[in-house]
Amino acid sequence: MNFRPKRFLFKLLFSFVFGNFLVSLAILLFGDVSLDQFKSSIWDILQKLIVVWQFWVFIMLIFGLVELVLLFTNIYKKSGFKRLINRFVLFVIIPLLGVVGLFKISQFYVNGEVYDYTWNHRVENKSECASNFYAEDGKQRGVHVFGKIDERSLRSLIQNNFEWITFTPYIGQDHFDGTLNKLSFSPRQKSRDSILTEKIALAHNRGLKVFLKPHIWLSSRENGKWRSDIFPKNESTWREWSSNYREHLLHFAKIAEENNVELLCIGTELSLLTIKKPNFWKQMITEVKSVYSGQLTYGANWDEEYDSITFWEDLDFIGIQAYFPLVQKGNASLEAMEEGWKAPLKKMRSVSQMFGKPVIFTELGYKSTLDAASRPWRWITFYDRLFTKASLKTQANAYRAFFNTIWKEEWFYGVHVWKWQTNNSSGIFEKDHSFTIQDKPGQNIIAIGFAPKNDK
Repeated sequence: MNFRPKRFLFKLLFSFVFGNFLVSLAILLFGDVSLDQFKSSIWDILQKLIVVWQFWVFIMLIFGLVELVLLFTNIYKKSGFKRLINRFVLFVIIPLLGVVGLFKISQFYVNGEVYDYTWNHRVENKSECASNFYAEDGKQRGVHVFGKIDERSLRSLIQNNFEWITFTPYIGQDHFDGTLNKLSFSPRQKSRDSILTEKIALAHNRGLKVFLKPHIWLSSRENGKWRSDIFPKNESTWREWSSNYREHLLHFAKIAEENNVELLCIGTELSLLTIKKPNFWKQMITEVKSVYSGQLTYGANWDEEYDSITFWEDLDFIGIQAYFPLVQKGNASLEAMEEGWKAPLKKMRSVSQMFGKPVIFTELGYKSTLDAASRPWRWITFYDRLFTKASLKTQANAYRAFFNTIWKEEWFYGVHVWKWQTNNSSGIFEKDHSFTIQDKPGQNIIAIGFAPKNDK
């Protein structure tokens, strides 16, 4: 068969246009955006999509389907319907059955855990508004929430004794040693701000307190770099980075002040910058306080950051991203996990006493896998969903260990769980390996831990 460049380019162009159409349609139908917001931001979204490799894989899949349709059309025209059926069975049905069979085998392997858990509904909040146990013990009962926020999703949070909701707007940065994206006042950014303020208002209307916690999204992860490695490569880049970060943070501080947000995070997991540039952060805190009257914290990494920061005295809470490894390997007992908290507990108590500030966990989360307590920071991959054993028991026991040890400490003022996905679904997979807690025993363990002692 001769290669025809014009025909090839036409099919590629068709696949690209059709792929963009499908993405746009999915955003409009399933995204948390209105029609006006969609119109104002869709071109920005599509421009960013073309540099993402997953998008091009999607386009190539469409291209392959186009080739397949043309191939079968040609077979039908030349050899008739019977030949078409034979080829379709040989090249489509049999390979598809093989793939489905292998997928079923992998799911049988990864979902082999038997864990009988009896749900405790007595601890659930049956009212329409959040409880206020915070007024009694001063402990924050929070969760990071992603997805659409409406009355139904808030009701689920309230039912499980959450009193705080954490929103995480993202700030873009391309490379770890480059500069931060400048604050934009484009229609897309205005749309994002509008959605954020709507979410804050909905949460407050149901009695929930709000924790606003901006994250830097590092788009290029070359050589395993992530936001803890962010450090501008020279003085010029640092001046630009610090100026851009100041604009972003003051922007969010003003939103927080205007919307009565109870707690604002000035940064998250920027280890090198907090340790090597402490004066920048002290000045940043002063500037934020000039426009925001609520409480402040910083989300420090559990490993070699929170105990090295020198500006805790200027904040209200010592914030820790608490992904401490509790055990050395998977399938550990509850007792082993509780033992694993002893060393971090002692160190956190010491830092709290040194600065005279209470500790909060700005993040605490566990996956539903056997290694959840040994490598809690590790993200779930597609490989994990196919070949890593799921374990609802490990996730539940990890949260049990936290409530049995850290939660009861007087210097500990609360936790913001990672995470809650309002449109949560495991998709084609039987079980959800990820950090989400919905419909898992871990969800009920948290509700029990948050409830007053006499309600348990």
